[in-house]
Parts: sequence; structure tokens; C-alpha cells
Amino acid sequence: MQRRYRYAIDGVVIVVVAAVALTIITAKRLEEMFAAGNPPPRANAWTPSTKPNDEVSANFIVETDQKNNVALAGKHPGADWPQFNGARRDNKSDDTGLLKSWPKGGPRLLWTARGLGTGYSNVTVVDGVVYTMGDKGWREAVIALDCGTGQKIWATPFARATTNVSPPGPRGAPAVAGDVVCSLGACGDLVCLDASSGKTRWQKNILRDFRGHVPGWGICESVLIDQDRVICTPGGQKATMVAFDAKTGNVLWLVLTPDTDRVGYASGFHQGWWAAPVHSIHGEGDDRCERRRRQIPVARQ
Repeated sequence: MQRRYRYAIDGVVIVVVAAVALTIITAKRLEEMFAAGNPPPRANAWTPSTKPNDEVSANFIVETDQKNNVALAGKHPGADWPQFNGARRDNKSDDTGLLKSWPKGGPRLLWTARGLGTGYSNVTVVDGVVYTMGDKGWREAVIALDCGTGQKIWATPFARATTNVSPPGPRGAPAVAGDVVCSLGACGDLVCLDASSGKTRWQKNILRDFRGHVPGWGICESVLIDQDRVICTPGGQKATMVAFDAKTGNVLWLVLTPDTDRVGYASGFHQGWWAAPVHSIHGEGDDRCERRRRQIPVARQ
């Protein structure tokens, strides 16, 4: 009987020691994750595949019971939704003639597209084309679909799949500025593509360029479009917020806040569409109920 008690006590001690060790390791990992962020992406550039469609379009299918779906790409079937939360980031659509109430059973399902990859990206819609992002295999990709049929128009890989953040996959929504589509990946890869062909116009990594860090859950920001400017927040030692020329990728202006706010999990928005607009961001690590807001006045050029 004494031997059984001894074995039982020894087992409890082993379990307690293992639990304490696991707690210490986990706490250290969380401290590193939230205090300093994950290390910036490696400096070596990733070379896109010569066969992007073969890699990012695998297992892509469209399901539909309709026989009269019409392609809408290049047309203007309704008001555009060119970026996260709409054209003005106020979640208001300019569409008119909408139904006051839905029919019994809900709206008719036109199509379902599958095989878009892993991730949490939203969608934007411009001129009958739906844009979104996803991790396909070992690639983070931007994908364009026909709004009327759901068929893939193009799919372009632009970075390594986000396997170093959890859960994996891009978080932000693409934004359309004229004839280019701009997307920000979960590890700081910013790419602008030709809206019609999906070919890369320009690309850079905002964390590497401005000495930022990947936050624990990856970058969740959807870039802000202000006329011909692409605005995002690397939250680095060289810049808190940056505006790029949508056509060329050149830096138009950058701002560094006094206490160097790190990149967080929110997207910027625009306050005041007049001569001196204000772009607002949220710093990381603030209390959820009392987030600190940075208001950055920017004079139009």
C-alpha cells in the first residue's frame, strides 16, 4: 500500500513539474510575441513562380444551379465597393433600388466559388470583378473572380504563405485604385497589381523597409486608398504611417509618431475629405475599451 502511495505521489510531482515548465515556456513565448513581435521577414526576396495559375488555382471550382448567369467583368452592374468598408470606409453603399425586404427563403444563390485558399480576407468589388486573397499551398495570393459567374479571371502569388503566424492566411481586403489592385499580406508584403491582368506593377515589404515587426496574429490591416495614394501603417522605427503612389510605389510622405507606435490589428480611416484630411490609426497594446487613437494631419499636395 505504501509503495502505491509513493508511486502516486511521484506521478503527481512529475505532472506538476511538467505543467510548470510548460507554463514558463508558454509565458516566455507570449512575452516575446507581444513585447517585440515576431522578427521581420528575411531580407532575401522571394521570386514568384513562372506558373502562378498552376499553383494558386489548384482545386478551384464554381458550383451553381443557375443556367443563365452572365459574365459581368468590365461592366458596371452596380455601385462599386473598392476597399474595406466601402468607398468612404463608412459601410454605406451608393447602390439604389435595393429590396426593402428579402423574399421568403432569402435571395437566390447564383454561385459558390471554392478553392480560394486559407485566410480571413474580405472582398472588394469594382466593375463587376470580385477581388480577395488567400493562402494557396505555399503562396499568398490575390484572386480576381467574375461577379456574375464566379469564374476565376486571374490569380497572382506575391509572397510566401503565412505559415509563421497563427492562424495562417491573409487578413486584409484588397483595395482598388483606378486600374491597380493593392493588397497587404499578413507578413508585410505590399503588392500592387494590374486590375485587368493581375500582373505585378510594384511590390515591397513595409516591415523590412521601415523596420517594423510582425505582430503575434499577423498584419490584419486593409490598405487605405485616398485618391491616388495607398496608405498603410508599418509601425516601424522609420515610419508609423506611409503613403505610396499607387501607380509607381514611390513614397509620397511618411510620419513617425513620437513614441513609435507598433503595427496593430486595425485599419486606418480618413476623417474629413477637405484640404487637410486626417488619417487615424490605432496603436497596438491599448485597452480594448479605451484605444488610443493617433490622428495624423496630412496636407494634400
